[in-house]
Amino acid sequence: MTDSLSEGDILDAVARCAGRHGRGARPPAEGAEVSRLQMLDLTVDRSIETRTTRQVRRGGRPDLSHLTVYEGDLGDCPVEPPADPARPKTVEFVLRGSVRKVSCTCTGGRTPCERCSTRGTLRCTEGSPCPDCAGVDPCTWCDGTGKRRTGAPAAARSGPARPRVTCAECRKPGTACPGCRGKGVKKCTKCNGTGAVPCPSCDGEGSTRHDGCDGTGTLTLYTGGFVTYTAHRTSLTLPEPRPPRRVRHRTRGAAWERVTLKKAGAALPDGLDPSHHKAVGAALAPRPDEVSRRAELGWLPLAQVVLADDPDHVFYVFPGRDGPEACSVWSRRRVLRAAWSAAAAAVLLVLVLALIG
Repeated sequence: MTDSLSEGDILDAVARCAGRHGRGARPPAEGAEVSRLQMLDLTVDRSIETRTTRQVRRGGRPDLSHLTVYEGDLGDCPVEPPADPARPKTVEFVLRGSVRKVSCTCTGGRTPCERCSTRGTLRCTEGSPCPDCAGVDPCTWCDGTGKRRTGAPAAARSGPARPRVTCAECRKPGTACPGCRGKGVKKCTKCNGTGAVPCPSCDGEGSTRHDGCDGTGTLTLYTGGFVTYTAHRTSLTLPEPRPPRRVRHRTRGAAWERVTLKKAGAALPDGLDPSHHKAVGAALAPRPDEVSRRAELGWLPLAQVVLADDPDHVFYVFPGRDGPEACSVWSRRRVLRAAWSAAAAAVLLVLVLALIG
């Protein structure tokens, strides 16, 4: 699997990388521990087919001439899967003889407006409080709502009492403030003092267009058949555990070997590490109702090198665009030493701050 990386290539690449860290000499072969592995990346896009039938209801009298008519079993209808397995697709059919027109339960394509309860108006709330009652006690019987008050009366405005008049809201005589006649607000320019504005939901008509029938009052019912192709993607990345992040970043532009497999059961490429065959075979196993696929498989030889006289670094070598390349990362020993140093520095800082405090 790593024929493209000879022992000499690996050591030369490590020497160049080590030289950038202040090591100029090529490391001797006996002083280097070389482990070979292979990075692998697999993405499988599958097109999964499902066929279902259900009752369809559409408003009005839609044109169904573009739908293919089927008879018998929907499974017998030939459908071309999407050319790209990663793109979803749905094809609709109509069962022969199932189309019928019925009247909608609405009234002429309209339904009662829920916001204004068919009144067509809403109470205006933009008027300024009445200067006589301050909007506090416009009507002793309905509080300006037009309906019988259920709670305790609001606190009356202080000042000389004025005789009450008939309320314009509830029509109760001798209950309303004479300044606003029970409305609680002075004359509003928006509602012209009527206390009511057209309902914006129904434009004052008291009813709204029924979306269920597209406002036509008629429904079209039929048995629809649906052939749906769903895109399903799975991926596999090896080895586990994965190489360090720095190595994965550096190898993105490396000379990966790549192949595209479009059929289930296709033979795996010769360059693939035999230790990966089981995992790749499981990822490529056919799924129920799979009708097409596209598998993008890539692999890259990788060598891990540890130098006896440099325990603080681990070197990784891989085929680059212009020959073998190497990058180094801290060894576990150095990471732990740095972590202990940081922890010790933090403890020392806490002690210093405690002494200063």
